[in-house]
Amino acid sequence: MSPKRISIMIVLSMIMSTIVAVTYSYKQTLVKEKAKLQKNIVEFPYYDEYMQVGREYGLDMSFTKHVWNISDDHSFANPYFKSEKKSFDVILFGDSTMAIGVIPQVLEQMTGLKIGIFASGGMVLTDSVVKVLEKISRFYLKEDGLLILAFSEWSQTYNFSENGSFTFVPEWIREVSPMTDAQFEEYIDRGYTLDLVKDVSPEERQKGSFDYRKTYIDLKGLLKDNYSLTLPESTIYSTFIEPELNAEWFNKKMENQELGDIKYYVRWDNKTILQLIDRTRKRTYYAIRSTIEADPAYENANAKLSAELIRKVKYRMAYAIGLGHEDVHYLVPRSIYEKYYSSFCEKLDLGLLLDVSMKIEMENLQHTTNVGSIYKSILYGQWIRDNFKKE
Repeated sequence: MSPKRISIMIVLSMIMSTIVAVTYSYKQTLVKEKAKLQKNIVEFPYYDEYMQVGREYGLDMSFTKHVWNISDDHSFANPYFKSEKKSFDVILFGDSTMAIGVIPQVLEQMTGLKIGIFASGGMVLTDSVVKVLEKISRFYLKEDGLLILAFSEWSQTYNFSENGSFTFVPEWIREVSPMTDAQFEEYIDRGYTLDLVKDVSPEERQKGSFDYRKTYIDLKGLLKDNYSLTLPESTIYSTFIEPELNAEWFNKKMENQELGDIKYYVRWDNKTILQLIDRTRKRTYYAIRSTIEADPAYENANAKLSAELIRKVKYRMAYAIGLGHEDVHYLVPRSIYEKYYSSFCEKLDLGLLLDVSMKIEMENLQHTTNVGSIYKSILYGQWIRDNFKKE
C-alpha cells in the first residue's frame, strides 16, 4: 500500500472515529436528559377531577396524566414554531392571564381548529413585541385566522419603556423584530427555537421593577462586554427597594404568603402552564360572573399606546377580558376595551360567559389555579366555537 493511500486511510479513520465519538456523546446526552426529565415527571394531582370535567363536556383529558414542575410562570407557551406555514386557525397572544391555565388541546377538541399560543408572564406590548407578533401571524396564521389578545390591567396601564420591558422580553425578540419576512422565514428554516431565556429571578419580575432591571441589565452588559465579568442575580430589589417604591404590590405578596398561597407551576407539554395552589390555604377565591359596565370616562395614556401598537397587526382580532373574583377585576379591562379596542377588536368577555355552576378556583390575583384552568379553557373554547366564522 502506497504512503499516500496509508495517509488517506489514517485520515478517514480519524474522521470516522470522531463521528462515532460525537454520535455516542450525543446519544449519551439524550439518555441523561431523558432520564432527568423522567425523574421529575409526576402524576398530576388533579387528574381525576380533570377527567371528570372532561367527561361532562365531552373532552378527552387523558393527556394530563403526568406533569413536571417548572420554576415559575415566565416560560413561553409556544408549541408551534416547528409547524407548517399558514397552518394555524387561531393564535392566542398575551401575558400571564393567557399563559397560565389556557389549555390549547381543550380549545382544539371543542372547535376542531388548530390553536397556537404565544404568551408569557409579564409580557407587555412594546414596539418590538408587536413587530414579532406581526411576523408570527403572517408566517403561521391562516389568511382567515384569528388573533386573541389577553392582557391584565397592569401590563397595559403601567408606564413602561422599550428598555424597561427587557425584564420580560428575551433577547431573540430584539433580534427578530427588525427582520424582514424573508429573513424571519430563513430564521425559522434554520431551526431556531423561539423561547424565553429565563435570566431573571421570579421575585424581580414583579410590577415596579422596570427601572431597576434596566439599570441592572445595562450594568450587566457593560461588565460582560468590556471586562468579561458576570454580574450575579440578587434579591436586593424585592427585599429592600420594592417595599419602598411599590408598597401596594409588596404588601399583596406578603398577604398571599400569610394566606398560605404557596404556588408552584407544572406543565405536561410546551403548550400549557398550570398554576397550582394548596387547597388548605386560609382563604379560597372563585371567579364570579359580573355584569359591571365599563366606565365611559376612563382614560389611560399607556393603555392607549398599547392599543395603537397592536392595531398595526392587520388580522382579525378579539380582545379577551379575563376572569376575576371581584367586580372591580372586570371594571378596568372592560373600560380599556370599550375606549381603545372596540373599534378594531371583537370582545371575548369571560366574566359574561362564565356559567355560575362552574367552580373556577383562582389565586388572589387574576389567574386561575388547580381545576379552575380547565373551566377557563372551556370558556375560551365555547367562544371560539360560536364566533370563529362570525365577523
